Amino acid sequence: MKITTWKLGYDKRLPIVAFFYVDEKGKAIAQGNQEKLFKKAERLLPIIKVSFPGTSEGSVGFELLSKDQIKIAMCDDVERSSGKIIERKYYFGAEAETAGEGASMLEETYRVSGRFYSCKFI
Repeated sequence: MKITTWKLGYDKRLPIVAFFYVDEKGKAIAQGNQEKLFKKAERLLPIIKVSFPGTSEGSVGFELLSKDQIKIAMCDDVERSSGKIIERKYYFGAEAETAGEGASMLEETYRVSGRFYSCKFI
């Protein structure tokens, strides 16, 4: 059997639709994978919690919980007159939470230079 590596850029076409986890350790791994794929291919896939039944008569449960998804803030440095994005940055986790606060503080400085800074959660 011969195994080859994926071609460059294939990460954008991987047939993955979600990351699944069962326990807290698995959730941390899924969150790390979610962040890595987003950084590499700008694909944001959901994290889904799987719950197995206690008995053979029960059914498997799947939950999409907003609290399990990584926090991502997309921040743009924009030229006010043209609307052209000069620079785009992404912030993850705790950094994403504070990015909005930073954007409002930068707005005052940028107003003088004819630019503005905008952040939104994705």
